[in-house]
Amino acid sequence: MRSPRISVTLRLTLQFAVISTAVLLTLGLLIGNAVDQHFVEQDMEQLTGKLHLTRNLLEKVQTPTDVEPLVAQLNASLVGHHGLTLLVRGPGDRTLFSSAGAEFAPSLLARSAINSPPQPHVWLQDGPSGTAPRRGIAALLPTGIASWPPVLVAVAIDITHHERFMASFQRTLWLFVVIAAALAGLLGWAAVRRGLAPLRAIRQGAASVTADRLDYRLPLDAVPVELADLAE
Repeated sequence: MRSPRISVTLRLTLQFAVISTAVLLTLGLLIGNAVDQHFVEQDMEQLTGKLHLTRNLLEKVQTPTDVEPLVAQLNASLVGHHGLTLLVRGPGDRTLFSSAGAEFAPSLLARSAINSPPQPHVWLQDGPSGTAPRRGIAALLPTGIASWPPVLVAVAIDITHHERFMASFQRTLWLFVVIAAALAGLLGWAAVRRGLAPLRAIRQGAASVTADRLDYRLPLDAVPVELADLAE
């Protein structure tokens, strides 16, 4: 049984639609990754800035009695930074400072897993308004007390707004890709139909040649270069 024949118009239209969709999907992925990376860099700039501030304050701690003024200074440094939390652990993992809601992933606080430069961690944290994604970093920082080992400092930021924006952005982006792919297929079909119009004219002209009209000739001046030999 012979398989159904597919027209050249349909084949070229499908190929055009597939290529256009692949290009748009690739472009969408690149744009989505670029926007997401921008948010990561934005968060890291804020987190590393707070880490450097904490390092500067810790270097001024010369005796254990200086820890109390340090707490007040760290509290003041968090004013106006909504969603930012900070934790400082001293010798024996004793908590020297902890901001409100400072809950960190155990993997972030493991001293053996801390890298330099700090690498961001993302986790979900339960809160009064539900589960919220957070991005944080941790580092071992020295103090001015020679007998103390480096203290562990962890800082994190709420990235709920970024996650919601990315979800909305991706929905809009993929909707645009679908619509653009459909339009590309439609425009491809129109372009193919227009491009094959001379071939259809040749077919119609050849069909009009009969035993009674052997003197009919195809108009070669209107035939594209690619079809000139065929028409002749």
